Amino acid sequence: MESYIPVIPLWSMIAIGIVLMALEMLTTTFVLFLFGLAFILIGLVGAFYQFPSGEIQLIWTFAVGLILTLLLAKTLRQRIYAAKPLNLETMQTGESGEVLLTADGDYRVSYKGTTWAIANPHAFALENGQTVIVEALENNKARIRQPENSD
Repeated sequence: MESYIPVIPLWSMIAIGIVLMALEMLTTTFVLFLFGLAFILIGLVGAFYQFPSGEIQLIWTFAVGLILTLLLAKTLRQRIYAAKPLNLETMQTGESGEVLLTADGDYRVSYKGTTWAIANPHAFALENGQTVIVEALENNKARIRQPENSD
């Protein structure tokens, strides 16, 4: 069989794999990462087994990359990009905040060092400086209520 592509040396295979893994940072789909891993694995196999030609070496590389992608890409994406709840101190509710009147006439609530738009501004009459209880923080808005001891 005539070979059109010479066997790719070990260090070239590893370098190609590392470049593909680095390029993965641009796509975040894990496909390039897994194909880069395949290049490294086949490069290491080439240290112990002499491939008859570069074509066979590349076919094995792409087959291993495809198998790794089919088996691992979804699992890796789920583990890394799984939604994790924000357990920040500023996201905890049930404490008091202060109503502020902005320069453009909107009311916001100052709560734990941040001002939040009010989700329910028409629930009761608001006044600048009024103390309220923040019930929930959702979609960058604070749902508020009057304190129990308000007159």
